[in-house]
Amino acid sequence: MHMSTLVLELKVHIHSLASLIRSLDSLHLHLSLILSFVQFLFDMGRPSRRKVQSRNSNPNGRHPQKLDETQIAELRTKGFVVIRYVPDSTNYCTKERMEALVSYVLKSGHAIINDDNGIHEGGDQTRLMKVCRLQNVTGRAAKQISGRLMQTFPHLKLGIAAFLLSKAHGHEQQPHTDVEAGHEKLNDPNTSALWGHVQQDRVPLSVVLTYGHEATLTVWPGSHEIVWRPNEDIPEDFQQKGERIRVPPYSALVFRQDLVHAGSAYTENNLRLHFYMELNVSDFTRTPDTTQPMDEACFVPAAPTDVPLAVPLAVPLAVPLAVPQ
Repeated sequence: MHMSTLVLELKVHIHSLASLIRSLDSLHLHLSLILSFVQFLFDMGRPSRRKVQSRNSNPNGRHPQKLDETQIAELRTKGFVVIRYVPDSTNYCTKERMEALVSYVLKSGHAIINDDNGIHEGGDQTRLMKVCRLQNVTGRAAKQISGRLMQTFPHLKLGIAAFLLSKAHGHEQQPHTDVEAGHEKLNDPNTSALWGHVQQDRVPLSVVLTYGHEATLTVWPGSHEIVWRPNEDIPEDFQQKGERIRVPPYSALVFRQDLVHAGSAYTENNLRLHFYMELNVSDFTRTPDTTQPMDEACFVPAAPTDVPLAVPLAVPLAVPLAVPQ
């Protein structure tokens, strides 16, 4: 009888201990949420986030500053322009956060990935974008660039965004454009509508935004004019060699969607954000997940290079990215 009482009391104590552990877990979760919310309010209220001006911000604080005339001219003639050191990238997209994000992408596959199997989509990209917005990893910098482009070119609107992860020693992309273009496709009403907008200097754009490491992209300067020429106006022996562009950390490469380009291979994992600035019109829609490959006999790839990536900039230390397990 005495032994039975001891067992019963032991069970009661074990049950009480289990209840206490559950309560502590719940308390820890609530404390974590409260601390995250307090940190969010602190970040939103810091004067340095609102008052510090930079060469890319508008002094009156109302609208993002437009591209300058030199940048607009480069975009029109070469087909691309590099905007160096985007505000808010260095504040939020620190090396520690981006390394945590790369680890999360490698584990979850929530990105467009370039590896030994080529380029493919993996996982739930929408979930990844939500994680990044909650952690202030991408939203502010992307808003800076897209805002400047919409101020400069009122015919544009923000389109689809996705992370691109190139795994170490992956493949170089084939030369291509991000939109179906060319006189041989003008029998398609959608392409014909695009050509009409191009003639009026209304062009959809693509943007690559870098973070803790630089990125490279092979481009064929001025090729946006070549792809629209009638075939009879292009010499049979036409060749143009690609030019490898280096995009510094925390910067943006903006290029026309009808510019011939190709993503690079990397010697280490490289993560960057890619998004489209689409035409805000009713008669043209870019076909989702569609690019137009180009003949490598005409658009010759740049010579392969093993130049190491630039050392990440020294940026303020921040709390590492919190991602779901």
